[in-house]
Amino acid sequence: MKRMKLDPTFEPCQPVEGEEVFANGIIRWNISKMQEYIDAHPEDIEFLEMDMKLLTAEYTNINLNHFQL
Repeated sequence: MKRMKLDPTFEPCQPVEGEEVFANGIIRWNISKMQEYIDAHPEDIEFLEMDMKLLTAEYTNINLNHFQL
């Protein structure tokens, strides 16, 4: 996996109405744009399995209906 480098000219993509956004502290994840990228470039994505119980122990507001358990 490539390391990210700081780009001082970077401007985050502003969500348009109807897109799903997940705000976590100072970071706002545009879920809709990430899903578009994943769908268009599946060969660039490394999919991993993880135990969702470990994740939900720390983030209790996750809706597990979105995951295959």
